[in-house]
Amino acid sequence: MLEVLAIFAACVGLMLISSDILVRSIIEFANKIDVPPYLVTLISVSLGSSLPEIMNSIIFAINGIPQVGLFTILNNLVIDFTLVFGLGIVLAHSLRELYLNRQFIFSMIFVFVIFIIFILDKKVYSVEGLLLFILYPAVFLYLISESKGKFKGRRLRQIKLSESVKYSLLIAASIFVLLVNANLIYIFARLLMKYCGVPDYMLGFILGFFTVTPEVFVTLVSHFSLKRTDIAIFNLLGSFVTDLTLGVGIAAAINPYTISTGIFVIYISVIILYISLAVSDLVVIRKKLPKEVGYLLMGAYLFYVASLFVK
Repeated sequence: MLEVLAIFAACVGLMLISSDILVRSIIEFANKIDVPPYLVTLISVSLGSSLPEIMNSIIFAINGIPQVGLFTILNNLVIDFTLVFGLGIVLAHSLRELYLNRQFIFSMIFVFVIFIIFILDKKVYSVEGLLLFILYPAVFLYLISESKGKFKGRRLRQIKLSESVKYSLLIAASIFVLLVNANLIYIFARLLMKYCGVPDYMLGFILGFFTVTPEVFVTLVSHFSLKRTDIAIFNLLGSFVTDLTLGVGIAAAINPYTISTGIFVIYISVIILYISLAVSDLVVIRKKLPKEVGYLLMGAYLFYVASLFVK
């Protein structure tokens, strides 16, 4: 068991360090070239914060247990739209800077419906995985095209070559560390299966806490350092689309999912995600932040955790 604890500690440490470097580097670089927060979050921050679960999903698929990656992504999204979104609402003061909110919501609902259709038969085939993968550029090209009016006439600031190289190296190094960490998480999961007999869905529940670290980090940084709550919201919305398209799509294209165990958890995950997503959508569209909604979303996560132990 010492081996399991050592790998667990290493995973947590690497995840915190790499997430910190990756998210801060992307946000600082965007600020220097004066890219609008919604655009840089849409294009890069949400993808960067989703890398842990995407990489884990791919590694689990390569090693023949893609369902663990699926459970991890679902648990990650449930945490995002209950605990993390709820925390963001409790901390936030205003969403007046939020832009493209209706287009984001439309895109999320569309991707969510496609995902639900694909998992209804308890399988996600390679073709369906490829379709999900194609949805990623399609959705984000749509959102970028919708933002042209906001970005029109705006010129990017010039940045020194040395700074460009610095941020490129930091981002590349953090991505490399996340890749190494994804392999460590896979080893950690295999050890849990070997020594503790942990089922697939419980592994996903445990690993969801690892992969949600960047989203929590973005929420805290955007509130306390940047004073821009909208960045945290954009990140969560973008991560939702990224996880269900790239995270599920690439893994399914490599190794099709067959959900043979823990199907109840899949359904309860989807139900909780749907309810919390609906509440979040109302908050985003109306741009109102009642603290009670934040506490309600965080409470929904406690209900979800309790449901995992219902037999």
